[in-house]
Formats: sequence, C-alpha cells, structure tokens
Amino acid sequence: MIEKELRALLPAWTACAVALVASARGVYPLNYLGVPAYLIGMAALGAFAMGHEYAYGTVGLVLALPVPRWRIWTAKMAVLLPMVAALTVLATFAVHLDTGDRTFGAALFLLPALAALFIAPWLTMVSRSALAGTIFTMSIVGGSMAFGEWIGMARHAVTKEVDAFRVAFLWWTVGGLSLVGAIAGWRTFARLEMADARGADVDLLAVRPAGAASTTVRRAHPLVALVWKELRLQQLAFVVAAFYTVSILAVALLRAGDTTIDIASVLSTFYMLFMPALTGSLAGGEERQFATHDSQLLLPVKASTQWIVKTAIAIGLSYTLAVLLPFVLTRWMPMRVWISGPVGLFTPQVLVATLGYGAISLYVSTLARSGVSALMYSIGAIVGVGYFTIRIALGLVDEAFLRTRQLTQLTGGHAGGHPPPHSDMIWALPLGGFVLVVLWLALTNYRYEDRGPTRVVLHAAVVLALIAVSAVTMGVVSAL
Repeated sequence: MIEKELRALLPAWTACAVALVASARGVYPLNYLGVPAYLIGMAALGAFAMGHEYAYGTVGLVLALPVPRWRIWTAKMAVLLPMVAALTVLATFAVHLDTGDRTFGAALFLLPALAALFIAPWLTMVSRSALAGTIFTMSIVGGSMAFGEWIGMARHAVTKEVDAFRVAFLWWTVGGLSLVGAIAGWRTFARLEMADARGADVDLLAVRPAGAASTTVRRAHPLVALVWKELRLQQLAFVVAAFYTVSILAVALLRAGDTTIDIASVLSTFYMLFMPALTGSLAGGEERQFATHDSQLLLPVKASTQWIVKTAIAIGLSYTLAVLLPFVLTRWMPMRVWISGPVGLFTPQVLVATLGYGAISLYVSTLARSGVSALMYSIGAIVGVGYFTIRIALGLVDEAFLRTRQLTQLTGGHAGGHPPPHSDMIWALPLGGFVLVVLWLALTNYRYEDRGPTRVVLHAAVVLALIAVSAVTMGVVSAL
C-alpha cells in the first residue's frame, strides 16, 4: 500500500517541487508565481491522494482489500504527510513574498498544508473527482483570504488591525474546516462505496427531462459532434469561469475602496494564469480518465482532424474565458485592474499566457491519465519552460545582440541596432513557431496510446533547442 501511494503521488509532488524551485527568488517574473504554484500544488497533491483511485479506476479494488479501512486510510495519510511537509519547508525558502503576502506570516504556508491533508481528500471523495476536489480546496483557501480582507476593511480603518483580522479569519475558517475535514474525511472513507464507473468531473447535462429516453441517437455532422464532445470535456472550465464571474460581481457590489481593487486584481491575475492550464489539461486528460481515448481514435475521422478541433476549442476557450471575460467584467468597474489598463488584449504577455500556456498544457494532457494529473504536470512544465526561457534564452538574446554589433563595427558595417527585444511584438513570431511545434509534437502523442519516455525526452530536447535557436536569431536580427 505504501509503495502504491508513493508511485501515485511522487510525480505530482515532483511537478510542484519543480514549480517552486523555478519560482525561487531572483528569477523574475517567475518569482511572483510562487504563491499561486504553492496553493495549486498543495490542493492538487491532497486531492490526488484519493483522486488517483478514481482516475485509475481502482476504488473498488482498494475497498475490497481484506484489511481494515483504517489501515488503508492511515497508509494514505502516512505517505501524504511527509510530502506535504517537504513542500511546505521548500516553499518557505523558495517562494518570493511581497508586502501583502508577508502579513499572513506562517498562515500562508501552514494553512494550505492543512487543507491539503484534510480538506482536499474529503472533498475529492464527496465529488468523486480529484480535479473538482482541487478546485474546491483552492476556492476555500483563496476565498477565505479575500473575504477576510473585505470584512477587515469594513470593520477597521487601521491597516495593522486589518492585517491582524484577516490572518485570524484565515486561521479560523481554513483551520476550522481542516478539523471538520479530518473527521468527515475518515467517516466518508469508512462508508465509501464503489462508483459505478469513472464519470465526468462536472456534468451540466446529466439531468434529463422526465420521461426522456436515455439512449436517443441523433444524426449530426462529424465535426459538429466533435465540437460538442470537446465542449462537454470543458464543463469544469465553465464552472470555474462562473465562480470567477460571481466573485467579480460581488466585489463590484461591495465597493470596499482600495481593498476592492486589490481583491479584483488578485482574482483576475490568478484566474488568467490558471485558466489556460485548466482548459488544456481537460482537453486530453479527461478523455483518458473516461477510458475513451482508444475508441475515439477508431472513429472514421482522421486523428489530425480530431486534434485540430480539440486544439481550436481548448485555445479558443482559453482566450475567451481567460482574457475576454475578465476584460469585459473589469472594463466597466471603477478599479485599476491591470487587465483593463494599458496591457490590452493582444500584447506579448497575453499571447504567452494563452497560446503558450495552452499549448504546453495540451501537450502534457496527451501524457497524463487524468485531468488533475495533467493540471499538476502542466504547472510544472509551464514554470520550467519559463525558467529556461528567462535564465537562458534571454541571455542568448543579449549575447547574440552584443556579439553581432561588435562584429559589424569591426567589419565597418552599420551597427545602430535597437536594444534586445525582450518585450517587443517581435516575440510574436517565435511564439507562433513554438506553439505550432508543441502542438505538432502533441499530435504524435495523441495518435498512440503508448507514452514512451524516449519520445518525451526527444520532444523536450526539440522544444528547448527551438527556444535557444529563436533567441539567438532574434538577437542577431535586432543587432543588424
């Protein structure tokens, strides 16, 4: 049992650890993603402690073991506890804290750990989904932070008193729910029964009218059927978007001065970074969780056509939900939220967040067995690629720029080049090539059921080489 749990949780733990190390202090701007990566990683790790049984369809086998259930539950907690503790210690050294984060003190690290140990497994068993358990756990921790700040600003006018109140509120809410989850989690597991089958994380169309036939077959164009199928896979993304919309509207109605600005800015930034990874993870991970990937490839439709439809829906939804929706919601609000400011909708930053993150998560989803594992690995891959780009690729741009200018001056040529284009729209060209290459490599994974490590390593080498070559080329072109 211990060995099985280690094999199931170690990849997710590694992905979270990679994300925390890559976001260590001094790696700008990844250092500001440390807190979101820690919160997501903790929630996902705790949810996956029970969720991997649902993802792999082994709930019935675990419940049928000829041992007391308390021993199974103890074994799961014995594996989860040191992993959570190790990530907590790593986060205290690796995560960069700004002024607002420092006011939470130890609560910022300890309470997500408690939620991962007790709340996430409980909510996963209640929802029978690791991804839903992750989302709900993140909502509890993040919502407690935002709601405590609003109540504190409404009750106190002194900043120190507000800080003290929101920290106390966070301890009472998350700590209290962790105590409830510790008791309710064990009781739920003790009474747990096997689910009939692996189902969707969210099924908004599950309720049928009375008397409606459950096996009604309707003729539809193959492409229309594929689009409808992909939209059904993305139902959890629509639920998260609905939660975000309600939160922003509530913040707008509360109008608590500068606190409203801070809460809306944090929600919008976190949501925009999270949604592209979620839509890409659901696109491929959910098909494998439903065990429908093989049968999908047997349909009389080309695999490339299926992949084009899947990619278009995932990236289109990513841009619509992660960029257009926050822009519309914050545009009319009296707040200085960064998405409604000069950043705009088509800048390199927004393109990276939607196209780049979406392409990486789509590729990772072709390797994962479920949506939550794809989400965890996507976060690690996104931060890892960002670390490589910032630390190595941008250094290659500067080096190629300076050497080309020196060579041009020595040969008597014109050397009035512009500064290295770190934030210029010229990044759109290599970004487009990066997205196309990653999606093409993902198609090679999508065509087959096997996911050999040799192919994955080769794909990683191709992507990193592409980034390096693009960086050198851009430095040379800019210098000339």
